[in-house]
Amino acid sequence: MLQPRHTDFVTVRKLTLALLALGGVVWLAAIVSTPSVLHASRDDTRWNGVATLTYVVGAVICHQRPERSFHTAGIKWPVCSRCTGLYAGAAFALLLWPIVRRVSSSPACSETFKVD
Repeated sequence: MLQPRHTDFVTVRKLTLALLALGGVVWLAAIVSTPSVLHASRDDTRWNGVATLTYVVGAVICHQRPERSFHTAGIKWPVCSRCTGLYAGAAFALLLWPIVRRVSSSPACSETFKVD
């Protein structure tokens, strides 16, 4: 029976992290850009489907109350300010994780924060 190699697990872990980071950044970009796109293309209906999809997905996971949401050009964002902060934090954490992990595993960092 073939045993999986350690490098297979590392590759899957890196790929999973990269896909999560990409998805987080794309979702955050959709949240932030949708109101601006709608404002810029009021007469152009090509973007309405994408914007509608963003608002529908946002409605599944957020209350979307106008008084608790950011607005751009008078158009409410697809999710409230709290959810926006959560998604921004998650996206940045996923992007920074490889850097933090590399720094924290370096010998200099290990000596500096050594616990006796």
